[in-house]
Amino acid sequence: MTATTLEPLEQSLRIAVDSTSSEFKNGLKTLLQQTLRKLETPGERIWEYMFYPHYAAVVRAGIEMRLFHSLAEGAATVEELTDRVPGGDADDLLVARLLRMLAGMGVVTEVGLQKYANAAVGETLAKDVHLEGGMKFMFDVTGQSVMKLPDALKDLGYKNPSGELAAFQKAFGPGMNAFKFLGSHPSSLTDFVNLMAGQRFNRRDWFEFFPVQEKLLDAMDSDSTPLMVDVGGAQGFELQQFNKRFPNAKGKLILQDLPNVIEGITDLEDRIVRMPYDFFTPQPVKDARAYYFRSIFHDWDDFNCRKILENLKPAMKRGFSKLLINDWVLPDQGAPLYPCMLDINMMAAFSSMERTEAQWTSLLDSVGFRIVKFWTVPGNEGCIEAVLAEYDSD
Repeated sequence: MTATTLEPLEQSLRIAVDSTSSEFKNGLKTLLQQTLRKLETPGERIWEYMFYPHYAAVVRAGIEMRLFHSLAEGAATVEELTDRVPGGDADDLLVARLLRMLAGMGVVTEVGLQKYANAAVGETLAKDVHLEGGMKFMFDVTGQSVMKLPDALKDLGYKNPSGELAAFQKAFGPGMNAFKFLGSHPSSLTDFVNLMAGQRFNRRDWFEFFPVQEKLLDAMDSDSTPLMVDVGGAQGFELQQFNKRFPNAKGKLILQDLPNVIEGITDLEDRIVRMPYDFFTPQPVKDARAYYFRSIFHDWDDFNCRKILENLKPAMKRGFSKLLINDWVLPDQGAPLYPCMLDINMMAAFSSMERTEAQWTSLLDSVGFRIVKFWTVPGNEGCIEAVLAEYDSD
């Protein structure tokens, strides 16, 4: 193949780098990945799979040793970086071996003999606390569960995991689940919160493709009526973004989460009402226009999801209230790789799942909800609009 024949591909890559369209970038990335798979032999792919854990392990070690933070100050030699490792007991040989692989991965760049600088990935890990925390959580907690997944599935007789008898317990002990673990490991909880914030990276907010004005705001005529209740909304990021986008919308914005989460919030707009609440108990806010759940139901199996929904139903006003679920909606056929990986992640850590359109429909129908529409965009979480099934109007 000549340089001339590669020019169209190079031109497309330059367009992708300069493009502001995440859909275009994701589409080209998928095409390039598919092309690479066709170029590789099956054996080459299998060898790459064998070494996936090694990739994550050296990045995690680099984070703990603060290599990327040190390189954020500028290029440095192995000896200089060794002196900056916390604890003061590191040696040059270990640091050199880790950096050698990190350079091969493109995380850092080799700029001289035993001298390195951050590449874009290393620079991002140094300055983005959300992605750094997410990497730590995925390796320290979820990753340990994923490694135990084959044994757990075998013990279950290859039944779909449900409840607490699955991979997480293999990794962290009988009777343990991810939520109990986070409650007793504050550093991992911090990493988890950062992961939740970091997963918004390069994704569109739900209200960018859901018709908020038509579906929610046009029906609001009073500031005393709850406009939106963010159930399990953590630090309130979603409501804050919504409030910035619709600052003049009528109605109350209510943030609900467990007491320890609500008590820890220090920077939230005055308009957003904080309310301690456990969604396994009856919903106390009545007749809201929208009850919003983001990344909640994928944490739970169908049995527990039905409990959450049953606690919500009595609070909803027929003909007025809507249920909005911002979560992954896998197509029933031809699902992209990323949400499929998330599905396995949820299987290992929570014995839960990402759901297809058919599975969402079945779940909501079983509790007396009717899906009005799946609002989706390529490569993004969807927004499921639902109402009580007894009410037929959209």
